[in-house]
Amino acid sequence: MSDLTPPPRTRWPSAVRALGHHHFQVYFAGQGVSTLGKWVQQVALSWLAYHLTGSAVLLGLITFLSLAPQLIVGPFAGAWIDRHDKRRLLIVVQSMLVAQSAALALVTWAGWVDGPFIAAMALLLGLLNAVETPLRQALIGSFVEDPADLPNALVLNAMLINAARFVG
Repeated sequence: MSDLTPPPRTRWPSAVRALGHHHFQVYFAGQGVSTLGKWVQQVALSWLAYHLTGSAVLLGLITFLSLAPQLIVGPFAGAWIDRHDKRRLLIVVQSMLVAQSAALALVTWAGWVDGPFIAAMALLLGLLNAVETPLRQALIGSFVEDPADLPNALVLNAMLINAARFVG
Protein backbone atom coordinates (compact mmCIF):
# COMPACT_ATOMS: atom_id res chain seq x y z
CA MET A 1 0.00 0.00 0.00
CA SER A 2 1.50 3.39 -0.98
CA ASP A 3 1.50 6.46 1.28
CA LEU A 4 -1.26 8.06 -0.79
CA THR A 5 -3.61 5.09 -0.54
CA PRO A 6 -6.06 5.64 2.31
CA PRO A 7 -6.59 2.87 4.82
CA PRO A 8 -9.67 0.69 4.35
CA ARG A 9 -12.96 2.32 5.33
CA THR A 10 -14.38 1.51 8.72
CA ARG A 11 -18.05 1.57 9.69
CA TRP A 12 -19.16 4.87 11.19
CA PRO A 13 -22.62 5.72 12.56
CA SER A 14 -24.91 7.02 9.83
CA ALA A 15 -24.92 10.56 11.28
CA VAL A 16 -21.18 10.87 10.64
CA ARG A 17 -20.63 8.26 7.93
CA ALA A 18 -18.62 10.67 5.73
CA LEU A 19 -15.90 10.48 8.39
CA GLY A 20 -15.36 6.91 7.22
CA HIS A 21 -13.42 8.39 4.29
CA HIS A 22 -9.79 8.95 5.29
CA HIS A 23 -9.32 12.04 3.11
CA PHE A 24 -12.45 13.63 4.57
CA GLN A 25 -11.20 12.89 8.10
CA VAL A 26 -7.96 14.77 7.37
CA TYR A 27 -9.85 17.62 5.72
CA PHE A 28 -12.38 17.80 8.57
CA ALA A 29 -9.68 18.00 11.25
CA GLY A 30 -7.68 20.61 9.34
CA GLN A 31 -10.71 22.72 8.56
CA GLY A 32 -11.81 22.53 12.18
CA VAL A 33 -8.56 24.15 13.27
CA SER A 34 -8.56 26.63 10.38
CA THR A 35 -12.16 27.72 10.78
CA LEU A 36 -11.81 28.09 14.54
CA GLY A 37 -8.71 30.22 13.98
CA LYS A 38 -10.58 32.38 11.48
CA TRP A 39 -13.32 33.19 13.97
CA VAL A 40 -10.92 33.70 16.87
CA GLN A 41 -9.00 36.17 14.71
CA GLN A 42 -12.23 37.94 13.72
CA VAL A 43 -13.13 38.44 17.38
CA ALA A 44 -9.55 39.39 18.28
CA LEU A 45 -9.44 42.07 15.57
CA SER A 46 -12.64 43.61 16.85
CA TRP A 47 -11.51 43.43 20.45
CA LEU A 48 -8.11 44.91 19.60
CA ALA A 49 -9.65 47.81 17.67
CA TYR A 50 -12.03 48.66 20.48
CA HIS A 51 -9.40 48.13 23.19
CA LEU A 52 -6.91 50.48 21.52
CA THR A 53 -9.28 53.24 20.45
CA GLY A 54 -12.58 52.83 22.29
CA SER A 55 -14.20 53.78 18.98
CA ALA A 56 -17.47 52.10 18.09
CA VAL A 57 -17.06 53.50 14.57
CA LEU A 58 -13.73 51.71 14.10
CA LEU A 59 -15.26 48.55 15.57
CA GLY A 60 -18.06 48.70 12.98
CA LEU A 61 -15.56 49.42 10.19
CA ILE A 62 -13.39 46.44 11.20
CA THR A 63 -16.41 44.16 11.16
CA PHE A 64 -17.55 45.51 7.79
CA LEU A 65 -14.08 45.19 6.23
CA SER A 66 -13.68 41.61 7.37
CA LEU A 67 -17.14 40.42 6.26
CA ALA A 68 -18.11 42.53 3.20
CA PRO A 69 -15.63 40.85 0.83
CA GLN A 70 -17.61 37.61 1.23
CA LEU A 71 -20.59 39.37 -0.29
CA ILE A 72 -18.74 41.26 -3.01
CA VAL A 73 -15.80 39.03 -3.95
CA GLY A 74 -17.21 35.61 -3.01
CA PRO A 75 -19.33 34.98 -6.13
CA PHE A 76 -16.48 35.96 -8.47
CA ALA A 77 -13.99 33.93 -6.46
CA GLY A 78 -16.16 30.84 -6.85
CA ALA A 79 -16.13 31.11 -10.64
CA TRP A 80 -12.37 31.78 -10.65
CA ILE A 81 -11.69 28.81 -8.34
CA ASP A 82 -13.42 26.40 -10.73
CA ARG A 83 -10.74 27.10 -13.36
CA HIS A 84 -7.75 26.37 -11.08
CA ASP A 85 -6.17 23.51 -9.14
CA LYS A 86 -8.25 23.65 -5.96
CA ARG A 87 -5.83 21.74 -3.73
CA ARG A 88 -2.88 23.93 -4.63
CA LEU A 89 -4.99 27.08 -4.35
CA LEU A 90 -6.17 26.05 -0.87
CA ILE A 91 -2.57 25.59 0.26
CA VAL A 92 -1.66 29.07 -1.07
CA VAL A 93 -4.68 30.76 0.53
CA GLN A 94 -4.19 28.98 3.86
CA SER A 95 -0.50 30.00 3.80
CA MET A 96 -1.50 33.60 3.18
CA LEU A 97 -3.97 33.43 6.08
CA VAL A 98 -1.19 32.17 8.35
CA ALA A 99 1.14 34.96 7.16
CA GLN A 100 -1.57 37.58 7.74
CA SER A 101 -2.22 36.26 11.23
CA ALA A 102 1.50 36.13 12.05
CA ALA A 103 2.02 39.69 10.79
CA LEU A 104 -0.85 40.93 12.94
CA ALA A 105 0.55 39.13 16.00
CA LEU A 106 4.09 40.42 15.41
CA VAL A 107 3.04 44.04 14.87
CA THR A 108 0.77 43.90 17.92
CA TRP A 109 3.50 42.34 20.04
CA ALA A 110 5.96 45.03 18.93
CA GLY A 111 3.48 47.73 19.92
CA TRP A 112 3.24 49.24 16.43
CA VAL A 113 -0.45 48.46 15.92
CA ASP A 114 -2.92 51.26 15.24
CA GLY A 115 -6.41 51.70 13.79
CA PRO A 116 -5.46 51.91 10.10
CA PHE A 117 -3.25 48.82 10.40
CA ILE A 118 -6.06 46.87 12.06
CA ALA A 119 -8.43 48.01 9.29
CA ALA A 120 -5.95 46.84 6.63
CA MET A 121 -5.58 43.47 8.38
CA ALA A 122 -9.37 43.13 8.61
CA LEU A 123 -9.73 43.84 4.89
CA LEU A 124 -7.00 41.34 4.02
CA LEU A 125 -8.65 38.74 6.27
CA GLY A 126 -11.98 39.40 4.54
CA LEU A 127 -10.50 39.09 1.06
CA LEU A 128 -8.67 35.86 1.87
CA ASN A 129 -11.77 34.39 3.50
CA ALA A 130 -13.83 35.38 0.45
CA VAL A 131 -11.60 33.07 -1.60
CA GLU A 132 -11.08 30.37 1.04
CA THR A 133 -14.76 29.76 1.83
CA PRO A 134 -15.98 28.84 -1.69
CA LEU A 135 -12.71 26.99 -2.26
CA ARG A 136 -13.31 24.85 0.83
CA GLN A 137 -16.88 24.17 -0.30
CA ALA A 138 -15.72 23.17 -3.79
CA LEU A 139 -13.23 20.65 -2.42
CA ILE A 140 -15.59 18.64 -0.21
CA GLY A 141 -16.81 16.41 -3.03
CA SER A 142 -13.27 15.25 -3.80
CA PHE A 143 -12.77 13.88 -0.28
CA VAL A 144 -15.58 11.32 -0.27
CA GLU A 145 -15.32 8.40 -2.67
CA ASP A 146 -18.96 7.35 -2.34
CA PRO A 147 -21.37 9.95 -3.79
CA ALA A 148 -24.04 8.73 -1.35
CA ASP A 149 -21.90 10.13 1.50
CA LEU A 150 -21.62 13.62 -0.03
CA PRO A 151 -24.78 15.02 1.63
CA ASN A 152 -23.47 13.82 4.99
CA ALA A 153 -20.09 15.44 4.30
CA LEU A 154 -21.82 18.74 3.49
CA VAL A 155 -23.87 18.58 6.70
CA LEU A 156 -20.78 17.80 8.78
CA ASN A 157 -18.96 20.71 7.16
CA ALA A 158 -21.84 23.09 7.90
CA MET A 159 -21.89 21.85 11.49
CA LEU A 160 -18.15 22.43 11.74
CA ILE A 161 -18.44 26.01 10.48
CA ASN A 162 -21.24 26.86 12.91
CA ALA A 163 -19.50 25.18 15.86
CA ALA A 164 -16.28 27.08 15.08
CA ARG A 165 -18.23 30.34 14.83
CA PHE A 166 -19.84 29.66 18.23
CA VAL A 167 -16.59 28.64 19.95
CA GLY A 168 -14.48 31.32 18.23
